[in-house]
Amino acid sequence: MPSLIYVIFSVGYFSSVLSVRPLLVALLIILACRKIFQTFGTKSLESGNYLEIGALFGISSILYEQAIFLFPLLIIALILFRFFNIREWLAAIFGFVFPIFLAAYVSWFLGGSFIGFFVNLIDIATSATPNAIVISHINPAEWSFIIVSFLIEILAVVKFYYNKKGKRGKLLPQKSFIFFVCFLIISNLILFVVPSQSLHFLPFTAIPIAVIIPYFFNASKANFVSNILYISLIIIVWFIGFSHIAANF
Repeated sequence: MPSLIYVIFSVGYFSSVLSVRPLLVALLIILACRKIFQTFGTKSLESGNYLEIGALFGISSILYEQAIFLFPLLIIALILFRFFNIREWLAAIFGFVFPIFLAAYVSWFLGGSFIGFFVNLIDIATSATPNAIVISHINPAEWSFIIVSFLIEILAVVKFYYNKKGKRGKLLPQKSFIFFVCFLIISNLILFVVPSQSLHFLPFTAIPIAVIIPYFFNASKANFVSNILYISLIIIVWFIGFSHIAANF
């Protein structure tokens, strides 16, 4: 189910070359998340792993400028999954910064401006992407899908809270869920607040959604509410899919 949810959320607006970079970078972020979870509970120093994790975030920011706003996830990961160790924090930050500085140096070496590279990076990250599909293009059916999904996400968080409160579980799944909730909040802020508001950022938003929505259905017993929400998602997805197919004829 997570894979299906990810595909549904991430591929709806990808019909041009603009889709290549965010999809590639989303893969790098998924790899970074995988490495983050692997560091949980280990007693050995994980500065090497967090150097790689930071580098994945840094490379992502170069390949797709809006990914630079995902940097807080790196800090959240260190707080959630590791005991404080200054070397791990420095390694993560250095890993993030180094690829960007290296790209700026290459730009300067080839005749560009070193400082101008950073200015251009921030400018592109916060400006509207030419020919990008933006939030204003969302139709009523797609808004219905978003609203139902948002409702499921809220219910998933509530269910997680009460499940966590009622019984002790393994820490990794609990912290992973909290991490993905933070991921969802940050990605939604980027999607709706950053001036570009490009729907090509959806592959990033789809990552936490692909975890949170299945959690709700897996943690819920079959009842009227969960069945209605599940059926509503299916009907809306089919309707959107057929409407897109019809629009191409």
